[in-house]
Amino acid sequence: MDFNQRLKAISHANNLNRGDIAHACQRGGYNASLNEVKGWLTGAGKDLDKGPAFTPKGRTAYRPIPEVAFDAFCLGLGSVLDDTDEG
Repeated sequence: MDFNQRLKAISHANNLNRGDIAHACQRGGYNASLNEVKGWLTGAGKDLDKGPAFTPKGRTAYRPIPEVAFDAFCLGLGSVLDDTDEG
C-alpha cells in the first residue's frame, strides 16, 4: 500500500475533505495546497469522464504524495480531528 492509498483510507475513515487534509499537513509542517491534495486523492491512470471538462490527454492529474508530506499529515491529523470533534 503506497502513501496515496493510505492517505485515502485515513481520510475516508475520518470523513476528511481536501481542506482538512491540507490543514493537517500545514499543522505538521508541510505547506500543501488544495490543488496538491486533489492530485494526491486522484487515482493513478483513471480515465476522465468525457463531460465538458474533457481534456485531450484523457488522464487525471495524479500526483504521488511525498513522504515528507504524508509524515506531516500524520503529525497534524490529531489536532485536526480534535477540531472537528469540537465543532
